[in-house]
Amino acid sequence: MTPAPLHLFLLSGVLPVGPVESVRVVHQDSAAQDVVAERREEIHEIPVVQHPFDVGVWEVGAPQHALRGRLDQLAGERDRVVERFAREGIAYHSFGRRRRRRTWLEASGKEGPMTRIFPVAGVIVVLAWAQSAVADPSLKDLAARTEVRAIETLTLTDQQFLTGDKNGKAVTIAGQLRFPQGASGRLPVVMLQHGSGGPTGGHELWAKTFNEMGIASFLVDSFSGRGIVSTSTDQALLGRLNMVLDSYRAFDVLANHARIDPARIAVMGFSRGGQSTLYSSMKQFQQMWNPRAAFAAYIPLYASCSTTFIGDTDLSPAPIRQFHGAADDYVPVAPCRPYFERLRAAGRDVQLTEYADAHHGYDNPLGNKTPTVAKGSQSVRACKLKEEPLGTIINAETGQPFTYKDPCVQIDPHTGYNESAANATRKAVKDFVRTVFKLER
Repeated sequence: MTPAPLHLFLLSGVLPVGPVESVRVVHQDSAAQDVVAERREEIHEIPVVQHPFDVGVWEVGAPQHALRGRLDQLAGERDRVVERFAREGIAYHSFGRRRRRRTWLEASGKEGPMTRIFPVAGVIVVLAWAQSAVADPSLKDLAARTEVRAIETLTLTDQQFLTGDKNGKAVTIAGQLRFPQGASGRLPVVMLQHGSGGPTGGHELWAKTFNEMGIASFLVDSFSGRGIVSTSTDQALLGRLNMVLDSYRAFDVLANHARIDPARIAVMGFSRGGQSTLYSSMKQFQQMWNPRAAFAAYIPLYASCSTTFIGDTDLSPAPIRQFHGAADDYVPVAPCRPYFERLRAAGRDVQLTEYADAHHGYDNPLGNKTPTVAKGSQSVRACKLKEEPLGTIINAETGQPFTYKDPCVQIDPHTGYNESAANATRKAVKDFVRTVFKLER
């Protein structure tokens, strides 16, 4: 395959993933070399680096979309590097091979080992000749049209939500609506709800997946309008049930859109958003907050089932398909097993699919392939919670109202990408929505 054009990036303690024909790395100092050493197990070949400006060649084997996402994140850094080169009169023409497979840079009109790069500790310059699908976005990745839609909602405590108290703080959040290419008429749509870390490239990948199927996507950002970046290390920043209300309000935005079929609106969520997706199916929540919000399907990924709500088996008739990693120690699947058994006993159309060796966030290709500690992130994996009358969530062990200061709240769970589980989930979800939306295969 002919290598794609050269791309220049500046990284600080971060290494890219593939696949690429090769990635040439200039190690500026020992700190940079330490980073290489930490990732040695993921790389098929790393030559010994004898000189701080010597060049190592990696053969990397991770998915294309992972590299694309990483390069997208680094685009701003690339631009600043190029601008700096231009200001200082440093040419950045092309790289060619000389004897002994060493890579040289033609800089300022002189050939020689690459020595003109910023004197910044721990910096690695990565030159990636990526496959064309990675270097240049595919046309099929592009939406025919994108719209940013305002969503008028409320910021509530969980008790306010559970009791129907509408005296919360009014807030405007937003969602990105993407329309697929070549589609006409009223379209089906999948609403996407993010997790505690906010919207990520993993959610964008799902949006594009649906677009390629001829389905619109609507990625709701429940954080930015509230001044929140992440709740991972402080889950008390936003009530867990707030995103259920957000989904109901977003449903109206979609149902009122001239290009959307209101009978074919599905919702899919991840982690915190997965919990919202799962419990937005409860009839009492729908009747209390938006009787119109009848989703065509519910697709929660690694949703928490740690809380038992009053009436939590009286659900919308629409099908629920939950996907979860069996190795998840952030939001364990164990409490979901008896809950889904109760739902099946009540005659609900539900399925819980588990994947061995898959951790939290296993479908996100930008995550580490090796499970990594989410430092400081809070998990209720050891908590058993339930709703009491008057809308109070209590810790079942203590009988007291639950707070994130309870001893059962633990920290430092793991997250990680699992390619086989991600691919299986993607296939299952695509087959499911084709059936729900009655699409041609």
